[in-house]
Amino acid sequence: MVAAVVAPVGLKKLFSILGEYGQVHGLVERNGAACFGPVNCFEDLSWRPTPETHSPKKLLTSPRETLFTGERGEDGWRITEHLPEGNQVLFGVRPCELQAIRLLDQVFGYDRSSGHNHHDAYYGRRRGGTLLVAFNCLEPHEHCFCASFGTGPFAGNDARADLLVTPLDGEFLVEAASEVGGQILGRLGGRQPEKVDWDQKESRRDRALAAIRTKINTETLPALMEGSQEHPYWHQAAQRCLSCGNCAMVCPSCFCHDISDRTDLHGDQVRRVRTWQVCLGLDFARVHGGNFRSERESRLRQFYYHKLRFWPKQFGVWGCTGCGRCSYWCPAGLSPVGAVEELEKNREVTP
Repeated sequence: MVAAVVAPVGLKKLFSILGEYGQVHGLVERNGAACFGPVNCFEDLSWRPTPETHSPKKLLTSPRETLFTGERGEDGWRITEHLPEGNQVLFGVRPCELQAIRLLDQVFGYDRSSGHNHHDAYYGRRRGGTLLVAFNCLEPHEHCFCASFGTGPFAGNDARADLLVTPLDGEFLVEAASEVGGQILGRLGGRQPEKVDWDQKESRRDRALAAIRTKINTETLPALMEGSQEHPYWHQAAQRCLSCGNCAMVCPSCFCHDISDRTDLHGDQVRRVRTWQVCLGLDFARVHGGNFRSERESRLRQFYYHKLRFWPKQFGVWGCTGCGRCSYWCPAGLSPVGAVEELEKNREVTP
């Protein structure tokens, strides 16, 4: 892996170089919150802790997008597909968010090594035109539990970032993990990293790990979840849950969506629209003939089981990245950590 150590001015130069690749999206302040959005000035970037920010997911799978439009003509229907165009840069992505992007790659069938996707052309176009610049976390938030899943606070060697940045004492260690990342790093300059720089990175990683107090025991988690479907906790938690969907909306790996066809009054024009959906919503499981998750308890349980049991069975990895957003933004104070603690604490009362 190619690497260089740059001064703070070098980081600003990096930001400038990235603008040549495509529109740079970073954390910006909006109405008291920080979210990923277009940013044209380095000084406008926000550096808030991860759970307080919105995830970059919306830049890879849009909350609402028109897939195609159709127009009726004399010779039949003319269909126009609306595939995303252009390149973009995600600047300031955290390790837990890198893992979330890896999970979305699995769901939507994107394979970067082959340069194409197998299932979803819309996600594939955005993902293939996205350059990722990640930053290792030095100060994890109190809601973070990424260490439990091995998704942070520092990214591993298999991170899917093009560039990985680690703040040092007055400098920044920049590592290139892709061919395009290496090309950018070659233009950036800086000095060659020395052993003291790598030691400092390791020391900061250990310090960040030690600062994470919120944890989940993942070794016993599969067996715990397997036998807790009827645990009283789900009924108790459902009394507090508002079914607002905050948890799914801010989750960087949730991908559920709804597809609808919208026509004009004459039936001559149609739009197929894909919109984010949340499994906590009452209508999510409504099908012809009824609703198979009409009870809030079953919807809340499904949300946690999908992340902590079903996803590992299907993909071999946890569906939760431990970013802490769901617990930070939940108005009822619910969280995966709290749920697992209650299931473990009262395991003996489980039928």
